[in-house]
Amino acid sequence: MLVLWDASWAERLWCVFELAAFLKSREENAKSLVICPTLTGPVTFVIFIFLATTFGTISAIVLLHDSQDYSAWLGGFFVVGIVGASASTHTLRGFYRAVETMQRQLLSLRVAQLKCTCCSRGHIGHDGRRMICDREVISTCITKWFGSTDSFEAYIRTEVVEVATEQLERSSFNYAWSVLVCSPVLWALLDLARRSMDFDKPRWWNLGLWLTLGLNIVLLLFPMLVAWMKLLAHHFRRKSESTCRELLTNLFLVLCASPVVICQVGLFLICLLDLLQVRPKSLGNVAFAGVSLAQYALMWLLHRRGQGYLSRSLRLYRREARCTAGPDWYRQSPS
Repeated sequence: MLVLWDASWAERLWCVFELAAFLKSREENAKSLVICPTLTGPVTFVIFIFLATTFGTISAIVLLHDSQDYSAWLGGFFVVGIVGASASTHTLRGFYRAVETMQRQLLSLRVAQLKCTCCSRGHIGHDGRRMICDREVISTCITKWFGSTDSFEAYIRTEVVEVATEQLERSSFNYAWSVLVCSPVLWALLDLARRSMDFDKPRWWNLGLWLTLGLNIVLLLFPMLVAWMKLLAHHFRRKSESTCRELLTNLFLVLCASPVVICQVGLFLICLLDLLQVRPKSLGNVAFAGVSLAQYALMWLLHRRGQGYLSRSLRLYRREARCTAGPDWYRQSPS
């Protein structure tokens, strides 16, 4: 089952009922469920096009111009990157606010409060004829399948909210997504690697350096940035009271992530100078590869440590509900 999730999902009777019914009938096969936020599509498209355009332009400038003064386009790239990162951070913070709202809604769910299209239209269709009330049909199914409305609501507050949280955390902006969306960077660096080659006197060390840099960005730098920004966006997900403070918060989070980029760029420049000027060229690649492997290990450690923050938030909200309503809060009708 594929669930296309947005902020209004937990307010819709049909959506909540369909997921609950699916989980009830597939308790031993939870892997057949995928919950994907609808914003993943536009975010993926925008980031992919941004990276393809930016790095494609950089590659074209380097390949078509002999001048080594790239300060102007580097400055432009920096400004565009800051703006794009701030917009992405704003979207990510909004996503985590929506997930938090969903968790609280499902933990205090009442069937009578869920929205239904037929009821919102007064049971009158577009053709002017009276519509069948979906709420009555679903209520009958709930009674037959779950025993009672109270049992259904308890199932939502326990099983459904937990599965929805787990799926959203697993499928939203994960490592595989980070690698795929960052692939245009590797394309551009392959062009630059081709420039370093000479069929008469191939410079294999330069080719290795460019390929190592490309793999580092695609497999290490960008996924690490995404994982770090997810942690920051979740921690600072609260919306600011004013637009100015909201923009400053987004900029602050981008600046908090900038050391990751600066360290990677600095590492590349140090190894590049070492490779071209100081020591034998093979040692530069070895040093770059060795430090990169250490960074891979650090990235996986941070990735593992960062997993489960949505689930931890859910446990916090459950403890709040338990303290308010008692140990059997999930069986009670919320106020």
